[in-house]
Amino acid sequence: MAAALLSACSGGGDGADDTALPVPTAAEETPEPEETSEEEELEKVFRSYWAAVVEAEAKPEPPTPDMLDGIATDDVRELEFNRIRNLKESGHLREGEVEVGDVTVVLEGEGRALVQACVDSTNWDLFREGEKVELGNQGIGPSVVRAESVDEGWLISEIRLFDEVTISC
Repeated sequence: MAAALLSACSGGGDGADDTALPVPTAAEETPEPEETSEEEELEKVFRSYWAAVVEAEAKPEPPTPDMLDGIATDDVRELEFNRIRNLKESGHLREGEVEVGDVTVVLEGEGRALVQACVDSTNWDLFREGEKVELGNQGIGPSVVRAESVDEGWLISEIRLFDEVTISC
């Protein structure tokens, strides 16, 4: 009788397979984070570069030398730091933001890549001492950089490579 009760409680005796399914463990239930591709990493660095530049140009105080740490090489950081510092010293400030379009990445081998996108600066206004400066070249245009792979990841190593543009904006 005990065997009949045990069989009834476990669903046995009806012709169904009595094999118990394993209960998933927490490790099996949690999907592992997907590895990002080099292209995705480069897009993130490129978008971070633009976000840092927009932020630095919007602040009334001069930029700090570390504004592009983890985003750009020392040469590019110094170039942008000096450019933005000069902009601030001449009384200029930006308001608004840029819109970065689809990012195109070309892996060039040996830890180098060309990264480009159409950047819309229509809503990124320049002011000097409170007065809006009319810019004739504001609008949508290509932004092209080269990046290199270092121990920490990808860093932007060259900027404003307009002669290497392969996209249309």
